[in-house]
Amino acid sequence: MIKYCLLGLGLLTSVLQAQTSRALLKDVPKSDLSQLHETIRAGLTNMLAQIEQAKQDARVSDIELGSFYGQLALNLHAMELEDAALVAYENALILDADNLRWPYFAGFLYKLKGQLDRAQECYRGLTLQRPQDPWPLIRLGNVLLDKNLNDEAQDSFNGAAKLEPNNASTWFGLGQAASNKGDSSAAIQHFTRALELQPKATSIHYLLALAYRKSGDDSLARQHMQARGEGKIELLDPHLKDLNDTVTTMAVHVALALAADEKQFSAPKFEAFIVSQLTSRDGIAEYLVQQAQQGLKTAQMNAIVAARIYYAAGIVYEKRQQPQQSRTCYQLACDKGNLFIEPCLRYLNSIIAAGDSLEAIDLLNELADLEPNDARIRFSRAAALMNSGHEDNLKLAVIDLKLAITLNPDVFQYHERLAIANELLGNHEQAKQSYSDAVAMATVPEDRARIHLNLAKMCQSQGDFPCALQHLDEAIALLGPTPDLSYTRATIIGALKRYDEAAQAMADIRKSNPDHLDASLGEIVALIMAQSWDSAQLKLESALSNWPNNRRIQQLMARMLASSPVKTNRDGARALALTPAQNQDWHEIRAMALAESNRFDEAVRILKDIEEDGSQMTDKDRAELAILIHMFQQKQSCCDEYDSQRFLKP
Repeated sequence: MIKYCLLGLGLLTSVLQAQTSRALLKDVPKSDLSQLHETIRAGLTNMLAQIEQAKQDARVSDIELGSFYGQLALNLHAMELEDAALVAYENALILDADNLRWPYFAGFLYKLKGQLDRAQECYRGLTLQRPQDPWPLIRLGNVLLDKNLNDEAQDSFNGAAKLEPNNASTWFGLGQAASNKGDSSAAIQHFTRALELQPKATSIHYLLALAYRKSGDDSLARQHMQARGEGKIELLDPHLKDLNDTVTTMAVHVALALAADEKQFSAPKFEAFIVSQLTSRDGIAEYLVQQAQQGLKTAQMNAIVAARIYYAAGIVYEKRQQPQQSRTCYQLACDKGNLFIEPCLRYLNSIIAAGDSLEAIDLLNELADLEPNDARIRFSRAAALMNSGHEDNLKLAVIDLKLAITLNPDVFQYHERLAIANELLGNHEQAKQSYSDAVAMATVPEDRARIHLNLAKMCQSQGDFPCALQHLDEAIALLGPTPDLSYTRATIIGALKRYDEAAQAMADIRKSNPDHLDASLGEIVALIMAQSWDSAQLKLESALSNWPNNRRIQQLMARMLASSPVKTNRDGARALALTPAQNQDWHEIRAMALAESNRFDEAVRILKDIEEDGSQMTDKDRAELAILIHMFQQKQSCCDEYDSQRFLKP
């Protein structure tokens, strides 16, 4: 009995000398087909019956029968009936030993099921029979990695690299082998090459971050950790075309059958099937559109069925991030399907996002009349009303959102959108409650983090800094610290008058992001508010060296030199050199610099001019200006006791 993939012709020949090939065949295990769509169930049942008939027919050659088994295996494999598929592949191998598709697909399935020795034997044999083909080597290398045979895996991937040097899968495999062996330098080199060849494989950044960390380069480790994503390395394996085509063909048949099922059609189930089976298949959207067009043209398909197929194509285009094509398909589905709600809503959401709110509102009014108790329609109409920018429409949006919540209270997006509408209307307490309801319902960390960030921004705008800090910390706990979130946190801490803590937080940001200008300014401002004048002066000198042309840094340095409460920090001449004479924003600083240089009369004239043109000044500004004028008239320079808030004014 053949136990594994019989790739050696000598072994196969010796077995056949003792028995006929058909005597070695195993019965394909019976599978539960009840969960499959009836179209697929009927097709598989028919194939099994044909094979049983062919086995008894002497006119059918072994190669023909082997092809029947191979095609059956492909179909079973495509439908994830894996045990039955493996037996069918093994039978195909016995009968059609020269067809290298069967051991290749069997090896793929063995690896998937964790039967690594069998997968290794399949691919090892293929590497001997096809020495110029890199893909059996790549597949073998991945099996060897799973078996922790890193040296052998490395040899296999190196062989593939010689045959096809621009294959990202090869370099990714070499990176994994090197990483497993503790060779961080080689891992970095190989992962970098793989990422160059497949930039969308952003998950490689995580592996690079780990490798750089092990090599001691924390800076590059942080950069790659921040760049990490969900994109996986793609194994662009041409030998899987038959399998992929089989999966696609069967899925398309099911999709068309589902669309044509007038009695049992379910939009949610239809959408779920399209997303799970068809969105990653090349050419599918175009094929579906063609089927809908042809069906309508030849009258072989009614408008409702065509609308469902356009809807499926729209979903595929949307997943492929082709918004114009998806929008067109959704519009066709909406038109042909007599206000088929699901594609209508998707079409409307796309035009709302594009800013065409008035057009959307008209169609949503029709849908609301058609289905007054559909919460999705109320939610979409609220979005369109909010986008229109009119306060009256905002109030109408609140009504729609409250009704949507009444109809379906467990959708966190409804509560979140209601919070946004109330916030725009200035109803902050209601907004806070709706945000809180939304975050309690959301389960995805990114959604929860977004809601916490919105709450933090609202609290910050209201001057409720403890609330802002609480929700910002919740978001950071979910997302991890980023330079932007850390900077926002430091500014809120500063607003809470925890100046030393804020200065340290800004300094920590600068340690990992030396070019973060705002963090540098934030640290300086926090030190000034803490009246740590010497430390602020040192940080200003460093910032001016790094950003010599930055206006805000120049202003702060000029003011420090002209009016620091620490007399040894003052330098009137240098302050004057930093202040442009003709810029009104600098006049007060220039007056202080002139006074520090004992040019009191000039300083007084500048301040008098500011006082005369003081239409935008508050009473407090005028009082502070009067104090400065009096000091300079008394030949006293600024400022042994100086308010840090006043210091920070431009």
